[in-house]
Amino acid sequence: MSCTHDGAAKPHVDAGKVKAIATTGSVRDPRFPDLPTVDEAGLKGYDMTWWQGVMAPAGTPPEVVDVLGRALQTIAADQALRSKAYDIGLNVQYAPAQALAEQVAQDIAKFRRIAAEAKIVLE
Repeated sequence: MSCTHDGAAKPHVDAGKVKAIATTGSVRDPRFPDLPTVDEAGLKGYDMTWWQGVMAPAGTPPEVVDVLGRALQTIAADQALRSKAYDIGLNVQYAPAQALAEQVAQDIAKFRRIAAEAKIVLE
């Protein structure tokens, strides 16, 4: 299960205190249907989607991961939870363990590339 977050700015945008110019994900947010993504606004290839996931320690038996996955899938499908989460700016989605592992690997590769291009060195 993962959550993407965009709701922290919405009350400020709605009140006219902040002007939103783009969303950072790869797709438009349903809360801001007229707001382009950064990619659509001209910075091609930009995608900085924020997400949260539930992880287990390395070496967790596959059958335990499967039980946890099924429980998370049930939770993520709960419409009351989805509605409350949406109200505070979270988009709840279920993804199996392998998909989350692939997302982590992709993000590590992306941020390594960004750091290398920017010549960022960790000390």
